[in-house]
Amino acid sequence: MIEGAGFGQRDRSRQWDAITLVAVLHHLPLPETLHDLRECLSPGGRLVVIGCHREASPADFLVSTAALATNPIMGLIKHPSRARSLPLQMTAPTAPAHETLNEIRMQAAAALPGARIRRRLFWRYSLVYDKPGRQKSA
Repeated sequence: MIEGAGFGQRDRSRQWDAITLVAVLHHLPLPETLHDLRECLSPGGRLVVIGCHREASPADFLVSTAALATNPIMGLIKHPSRARSLPLQMTAPTAPAHETLNEIRMQAAAALPGARIRRRLFWRYSLVYDKPGRQKSA
């Protein structure tokens, strides 16, 4: 079953086999939310986050330079004609990321041991965490 739900309004007694967050985590208090996400997962469950981080390191700025160069090209490929208005998905409220990738790594290591975090292009990172527990079938 797939269910869309606000994180704050969730049934805290339920656990989930899979939880995904896309550009959400930077809107929430990081340490508490990572802990809550771990508790929401069923044994053997998977958490996948595509998140935003604050730029702070030379590597961040290097990747951003590549993103600045490729972002307009990707825009032309995906949207070759100019839009008359913003699409609905681009009208959601936004907020800047507060934590650096290093800070996210440290908080994730404490709350989600074994989580894999990778820097991605276009000012993003991915986090994948598999909660220990039952074996997954292939």
